[in-house]
Amino acid sequence: MSYLRRGLNLHQNVRWHKADGQQKTLEKEIIRESSCLFSFFGGSMADNKIREQIVKAAYQYSLLANKIYMYVCGEQYFELLFAVGCFRHLTGVDSSLPAEDFYKNALNKSLTDKQIQFTPRQTMKKAKKKLPCLIRLPELTDSTVCIVRDMETNTLVYKLGLTNLEFTLGVAQPTFINKFPENVYIPRSLRVKDKAIENSDSGEFVDFILEKNLDNIGAKYSKITYRDKMKKFPDVLLPMLDENIADKVRIDSIGEKCYS
Repeated sequence: MSYLRRGLNLHQNVRWHKADGQQKTLEKEIIRESSCLFSFFGGSMADNKIREQIVKAAYQYSLLANKIYMYVCGEQYFELLFAVGCFRHLTGVDSSLPAEDFYKNALNKSLTDKQIQFTPRQTMKKAKKKLPCLIRLPELTDSTVCIVRDMETNTLVYKLGLTNLEFTLGVAQPTFINKFPENVYIPRSLRVKDKAIENSDSGEFVDFILEKNLDNIGAKYSKITYRDKMKKFPDVLLPMLDENIADKVRIDSIGEKCYS
């Protein structure tokens, strides 16, 4: 039965209960039906709070977009691009908007409550868990994180993931390789307190995190956003660094300072 039809029945129930003198039953009926109507018509109140969090998360995501981050463990590394088309999925909500338009609307604060939707899999409850972590996403680019390998979830096994033990970013190489730089990974899943290390074959803490802009196709890494002060930057990766950063790393390969 539609909520509008139930609203009409409410008025009929009011007349019936009054005629019968069952005031307590009337009050219970009004409360129950009003609650249903509020959930339907007033649902946007909860969505508006979620909308505000999505807008905040879009701003934080914009600080990472158009950049590539390199995560280094020993002499091994992988590169991560925070593609704008991945943002919507990370929020945990659904929308009729294309993924990139959803991000743009959130970033310029024109996203409306009606453009935020939920499904049996993408529920409001899940979104409320994910969004505070999505707002904190930059923490995975400038502080201690653990790289996990072959991370199992209920639906997929992610070859790589990043976790700070509070939340985990599952990453994968994109299907449409021509759209992205070669060999990069992109975000695919944001998971909250999911025991990422326990559900993975192996994990190790990152030694270095580096950043470069995509404005210049041939750009090298020009900023170290995180470094383990006890680790030496691998010589084999020095050619990937901007000359100034590479020189500083050669001079002081063990240090606490992050160069930019």
